[in-house]
Amino acid sequence: MVERGVAIDPTFAIHEQLLLSRNGEVFAGAADYVDHMPVAVQRGARSAMSAINSEEEDAAYRGAFEQIRQMLQIMRERGIAMVPGTDLGGSFAYHRELELYQQIGMEPAEILGWASHGMAEYLGVDGELGRIEPGYLADFFLVPGDPTQDLRDIKTISMVVADGRVYFPSEIYPEFGIRPFTGVPEMRAVE
Repeated sequence: MVERGVAIDPTFAIHEQLLLSRNGEVFAGAADYVDHMPVAVQRGARSAMSAINSEEEDAAYRGAFEQIRQMLQIMRERGIAMVPGTDLGGSFAYHRELELYQQIGMEPAEILGWASHGMAEYLGVDGELGRIEPGYLADFFLVPGDPTQDLRDIKTISMVVADGRVYFPSEIYPEFGIRPFTGVPEMRAVE
C-alpha cells in the first residue's frame, strides 16, 4: 500500500458503533450531542447495531474493536495513507470519525490539518483547496472552542462559510428539530 500510494478509508466510527454500542446506552460517538437531537434520533442513539446476548459476546465485540484500533495504529506507523470518512452519514458521524483517530496516536491539530489540507494534497487539488489564503477556494466553519485542544469542539459549529455564503447553524438546526449548540457569533467589521 505504501509503495503504490494506496490509501484506506477505514470508516472507524461505524466499527465503533457496530462493535461497542449496547441497547439502552447512548453510544460513545453520540454522547456529546444526542441531547440536542430530535427524540427519534435520541432513541436511535440508545439502540445497538448488533445483538449482544452474553458476556462472552460482549468481550468478543470489544476485542474486535481493539484489534481494528491496533491495526490502524500499525498502518499509521508504517506510513499507509488513510482518508477519513464514514458510512454512518451526517456531519456528527464524520466528526466522531475524526475524534477516533486520537486513539491511534494522532493529535487534534494534526487531525484537523490532515482532514483539510491533507485531503486536498491527497486528491491533488492542494493548489486551490485546503487552505484559507488569498487565491484559494475556502469553505470553513467557526466554533466557540479550540478544536486543536479538544477535537469535540468541532461539533459546536456557530458559523459556516461555503461557496462564499455565510450560514448560522443556530438558525438552521431548529428546522430539523435540533436544539442549537451555540448562538450566532458576534461579528464586527474589520478596518
